[in-house]
Amino acid sequence: MTQKQRPYTLPQPWILFAGIAVFFLSTDARVKAQTRPVILRRGQVLELRLLEDIDSKSAHLGDKVPLRLTRDLIADGVTVLPQGSLLYGRVTAAHPAGKSCHDGRLKWKLEHIALANGQNVKTQFITGDTVPDGMVGDRVSVPSTCHKIKKGIKSAPETALLGAFVVALAPLTIPMAITMPEPCSGRHGEEETIAQDRHFFLAVSKTIKITR
Repeated sequence: MTQKQRPYTLPQPWILFAGIAVFFLSTDARVKAQTRPVILRRGQVLELRLLEDIDSKSAHLGDKVPLRLTRDLIADGVTVLPQGSLLYGRVTAAHPAGKSCHDGRLKWKLEHIALANGQNVKTQFITGDTVPDGMVGDRVSVPSTCHKIKKGIKSAPETALLGAFVVALAPLTIPMAITMPEPCSGRHGEEETIAQDRHFFLAVSKTIKITR
């Protein structure tokens, strides 16, 4: 005896509409999660590796300094700049070595980083007194400019007193400086070189909301 197959019936309309609604709501939630702004906070650390040697003899003002990001820059759990990104600093001072033991001088900086959405992230170098024991984490405490200004104002009277003391001693010190023999024996100065693969650490200097 064969059992008759039940005829196929379409699902109830309310079930169909409910499924469609759930699909669109979940899709909308995913889109919002992917496009919500994230906060990149002051003090977050970027680790960079220099890609080529630069030295005071061959470098020129404005030359590009190529660097590679060695770890992801993350904001609120979202990668805003992936590891391996190529960045460029700029040479800000380059003076070759000269006669009479005048050593070469070389300076460069990376003021800001351009993200894919066109926003700029301001950065500053992390100095030795900012990072205790040479350990660099994902975020550090960046000294504020305001603190430096207040400190300078507080020490202004001391600076003025020191200046008056130096002026008073000038008649004695200038003749001594003129008669002192030059410490250098005609040796040519040494060039300043920054070697390829050296690592540098920078910190975000201003909190920024990043739109995606």
